[in-house]
Amino acid sequence: MLTLDIPLKNIPARAALIPDARPNQPPPYLIAGGFVFRELDTPYLKAWGKKWSEEIPVSLRILNEMQSEQPTPEQKRLLVLADVFPDEYNFGYHELSQSIVKTVNGQSVDSIREMEEAFQHPQNGFHIIEFTPSYGPSKVILDAEKFNEATRKIMDKYQIPSRIRMNAEK
Repeated sequence: MLTLDIPLKNIPARAALIPDARPNQPPPYLIAGGFVFRELDTPYLKAWGKKWSEEIPVSLRILNEMQSEQPTPEQKRLLVLADVFPDEYNFGYHELSQSIVKTVNGQSVDSIREMEEAFQHPQNGFHIIEFTPSYGPSKVILDAEKFNEATRKIMDKYQIPSRIRMNAEK
C-alpha cells in the first residue's frame, strides 16, 4: 500500500470563478442600454427556487457544475446578462438573458468595473457585446450615439435609482 501526503489549499470563496456568497455585500451590477449585467454567483443561481440546480438554464448549470475551475488572471469572474428591460432601443435582444459576456467593444471583461470602462470605447459608432457561444445569437450591436439617452430613458421608465453598483474588491 502506498501512502501519500497531499497538502490541501484552502481557497477563499471570493477567489472562486462563481463565488458561493458575498458576505455583507450586495452583488455588483450595471444597467446599460436596458441590459442588466451582474457578476454570476451562487445566490443568483439560487433565485430559481428550491430545486435551483435543476431549474437554472442549461448553460448556467454547466458552468455551475464546473465549480472546480479556478479563476485565471484573464478570467476572475463571469458576467451574466441577467435581464433586458424592454425598450425599442434593445428590441429583439430579450432572448439573450442568462448569456455569459465574453467581450464588450472588443475588450475582455470580468468585472462590472471593466465592463463600465469598455462601454466608454465604442467601435465605429457601435457598442458590441459578445457572449460565449450557446444556443442563440452571440453578439449584440447597439447604436453608441443613442446609448446614454436610451439608458436614461429606460431607468426613468422602470424607476431604477442607480445604473451601477461596483464591488469594493478589485
